[in-house]
Amino acid sequence: MSKRSAVFSRAHGVPSPAASVVAVLAGVALLLNGCALMPDAKAASQETRTTAQGAVLELAGATITVPGTAVATDTAVSASLGRPAAAPQDGGVLRTVSQKLQLTLGAPLADGAAMSVTLTLDPQEYAKGFSPSVDSLALVHQRKDAAEPELMRVAWNPDTKEVNAQVPADGEFWAVHVDVSQVLKTVQSGVEKTAEMAASKPSCVGQQAAAAGMTFDAPSPAGAWICLRESTGKVVVSVSASTSVPLRLATAEQRFGAAVPNPTILNPYFQQVFTPLVKGANARAGAVPGAAVEFELSAAGADQTEWTFQPYPALFLLNYLSIMVAATLESQENLEDFDATTAACVAPLVDTTMEQISLASSWAVPFVEGFMDCVAKTVQISPRMDVILGSLNAVPELVASSAAALWEQGFLGEQARESVTVNIAGTMQWARYSGTLNAAKISFEHPAGWTVMDGSINQQFGQRNSVVVYDHSGSKKAELTVMDSVHAGIAGTLVPVTVLGTVAGGAKLSAPAPFAVQSLAMDLGGKDQLRKSNLWPQNVKLAASISAAAAEPTQRAPGQLTGTVTVETGVKSAVHNTTTRQVSFSHVSNFDDMASAQNYAGGSEFAAIQKMLASFTG
Repeated sequence: MSKRSAVFSRAHGVPSPAASVVAVLAGVALLLNGCALMPDAKAASQETRTTAQGAVLELAGATITVPGTAVATDTAVSASLGRPAAAPQDGGVLRTVSQKLQLTLGAPLADGAAMSVTLTLDPQEYAKGFSPSVDSLALVHQRKDAAEPELMRVAWNPDTKEVNAQVPADGEFWAVHVDVSQVLKTVQSGVEKTAEMAASKPSCVGQQAAAAGMTFDAPSPAGAWICLRESTGKVVVSVSASTSVPLRLATAEQRFGAAVPNPTILNPYFQQVFTPLVKGANARAGAVPGAAVEFELSAAGADQTEWTFQPYPALFLLNYLSIMVAATLESQENLEDFDATTAACVAPLVDTTMEQISLASSWAVPFVEGFMDCVAKTVQISPRMDVILGSLNAVPELVASSAAALWEQGFLGEQARESVTVNIAGTMQWARYSGTLNAAKISFEHPAGWTVMDGSINQQFGQRNSVVVYDHSGSKKAELTVMDSVHAGIAGTLVPVTVLGTVAGGAKLSAPAPFAVQSLAMDLGGKDQLRKSNLWPQNVKLAASISAAAAEPTQRAPGQLTGTVTVETGVKSAVHNTTTRQVSFSHVSNFDDMASAQNYAGGSEFAAIQKMLASFTG
């Protein structure tokens, strides 16, 4: 047994592949059961009885050796050879390449004992381009009392063109060769059938989605089907490939859901592998025919969002290999018992090929080897599957090149090298809030799906003379407070800040004075004492606020990231002899690192917050 094939050695029930593959396996079962074999004609035969040294029978094309310790002395042994009918040519992956040996013992072998059976391969097969190897050969053993034959690994002597195996019982024996090219043809047929079935247009394509005061629309480009739906105030974008080219999201965006495989399209094994594969990492999210991957779009602010999807050959190769595995499965039952942990070991393979847009052999061949090893280690397989997968595992270059030809030159065409651009257009619906706080008339716009709560009415929503803006999910997005005055206090330790945007105010204030919305981020990572003394929950704080300051700062104290503006009320304060008020209108959020803060600041929700703050009038 070769080292590569030795790993395929366990037995387990497995699910059925697609209907086209079932037909192939039916032919294989017919062959293995011997139903396609004609009765022996003019077979060479021998019979003898064992001595204390056992027995040896030599036929024209077979040798049987029975050790003396295997059976009792004077046990009858008979053997005969006959030529089977030609192997079926209609899709069978196991090809008969020797005469059939009928071996009969007068008594069973002792427990743990074995006989040696050697068969010579049929010389006529070599004239057909037959190219055997130890990885592609096996011995079929049909016991008299067994419904199904067994497949056994063999030793191979290329000089004598003989296969040899140690067998535990008598019965019928014949050698078979795994036709790898036929398996790959079956796989290609399965891939093409999947693509044809996946071409239908989902009913949700073209429908708009409304969420949090916005209406969204996303036309489906060539190569992908796009569906939109609302979920808890967010827009969920569902993407599936409309051709046979798998896609992956090339631009950074948060993935909302895992894949939703269509059980009528994808083979069962790929469903098992694909679903857990994409759950754990955004980078592995991919869209294939029959499986939609969902992404979350913040339903606020952006008039248009553009996503780029690139061809994803690693996922295509994974699908190709999973169809190959499915083509070798025997049982049509116990799908729930099939081991889905294969995804855990193929995930790193997919990760390492994220940037590839072609099936280059430099990574495809190791990918095939790694996948097959993974299957061997995580899936319990039968001896028959051991032989077929072992043969495929012995030629990773052939498997990879077959998949590459399908990707580069086959029915995929030029689309295998093209990116897909998805444009999601959003129309924001805005509402205006107006009120009076501490004698100051204030007003601002906000996304229609958000809520403004007055703290002077119910202080659980904010301080007196304050209003708080909550988004559709109840998260606080901004607070506006009108104060008699602002206490400067002690500046404290100055720390560098990063300016993440400055937006001019949309109206002149009653003071009057110009104002702008300044967005600042400060990182106190590594400054634990300063972070704790200022009660920061995380390392980085992002603050956007209306401010009368004209210049963008380079440093601030941790407690002074937000600014204020002055408005005129015409009403004297009960505390100070002045008719002006100080207004703070700000958003504050916390992050573990600066990159996360910058990523949020570049998103559509933060753009809506900046627009809301800039709309303030007072």
